[in-house]
Amino acid sequence: MKTGCTGCRYCMPCPSGVDIPGCFEIYDNFYLSGNEKEAKLMYAAKPGGIIRGDVPGYASQCVQCEQCIEKCPQHLDIPSLLEAVAEKFEGNDHKGWKVLAKKAFGK
Repeated sequence: MKTGCTGCRYCMPCPSGVDIPGCFEIYDNFYLSGNEKEAKLMYAAKPGGIIRGDVPGYASQCVQCEQCIEKCPQHLDIPSLLEAVAEKFEGNDHKGWKVLAKKAFGK
């Protein structure tokens, strides 16, 4: 596991709307599988709000308020980890992955 997140959701809700466990799940799965295309598609779809039909909760929405750190039983440096997630999945091709995710999930 790249992040050490157990998905307990104690860090939620994020005041900035970041889907912290969802972002970490996709990031960890990418490092386990090595499938970058699948990870980018799922990142655009899940934290992007496409699958659940809600507002986006991308890692880049983090404003470093650090409220999540206080709530995390693993004492993870969540804001730093979210920076790494955003760097990995929110590059120049992110808009294209959002379009593909909308088509793939019928939205």
